[in-house]
Amino acid sequence: MLVLESVTKTYDGRNGSSAPVEAIGGISLTIGEGQFWAFVGPSGAGKTTLLRLIAGLDRPSGGRVVFNGQEILTTSWERGMVFQDFALFPWLTVSDNIAFGLRIRREREAKLRSAVSHYLQVTGLDPFKDAYPLTLSGGMQQRVAIARTLANAPKILLLDEPFGALDVQTRGQMQELLAELWEQERITVVLVTHDLEEALFLADRVCVLSARPAVVRQDIVVPFGRPRNRMLKLSDDFFRMKRDFARLFFGA
Repeated sequence: MLVLESVTKTYDGRNGSSAPVEAIGGISLTIGEGQFWAFVGPSGAGKTTLLRLIAGLDRPSGGRVVFNGQEILTTSWERGMVFQDFALFPWLTVSDNIAFGLRIRREREAKLRSAVSHYLQVTGLDPFKDAYPLTLSGGMQQRVAIARTLANAPKILLLDEPFGALDVQTRGQMQELLAELWEQERITVVLVTHDLEEALFLADRVCVLSARPAVVRQDIVVPFGRPRNRMLKLSDDFFRMKRDFARLFFGA
């Protein structure tokens, strides 16, 4: 269970020449094990800051972030993060990129090979296992990044606009892949996105954040069942919810 207790974050002014910037103004929420949450909000609202606090890449100015009863003070393999820019090692093959974290942790070779083989299969990367990242499309590179993170068996998967750099068609395909992976893995997922449709398609809970300093404007329970595929986006119920969600998001 992930708990945010009255979390705030303020950044000091640059070189002391400007006023401090309050990024997060006080967020309290509880994310249960195996849940899929999405956070949406205006640009600069502190969405990525929130992910960094959960990942342990940064510390809150006030309040606490607690995972399974322990305050998060630093990074951990239990919380895997996928970034928008892929962050792959260009000198390593697809297989070696996926295996990288396991090798750093000195996992047994048999376990390493099994994990790499599994995630090559479920992400459709097996035919490209010996390829290098620069020979792959953006969508395929992001598959490698997701597979590499999942191979470390995190308990929480943190996604920071993971499909933001992709074209519309590839983005839709990656959304479906992520939905399928969540069905198989059932780990806790926290997604940051500016795409309202993406949030509604993927998540079971959507938190709408205010402009900076971010607070939760509304916590929405998404009513659509699982599994989900692209046909859901064409349904009347999805269209109505997307319309109502847009009105809330844009303040209409």
